[in-house]
Amino acid sequence: MDKKLGLKIKVNGNPVTNAGLDKDDYVLVGDVTFTEQKNGSKEFTLNVNGMDGEENDHVYWYGICPN
Repeated sequence: MDKKLGLKIKVNGNPVTNAGLDKDDYVLVGDVTFTEQKNGSKEFTLNVNGMDGEENDHVYWYGICPN
């Protein structure tokens, strides 16, 4: 693969992190969850992680789970 892909993460327009690996065997995951319930409670989670397949290592760039 010639060009590697990456993730540029912004929250409300503000840069949070850049994620990517200069490898041929990798996984990138950007996971966002928004929850709003009838009782008015709201929750937001953001996680950016992946796997370096060449080293068989989990990699972690960013995580947030404010209440």
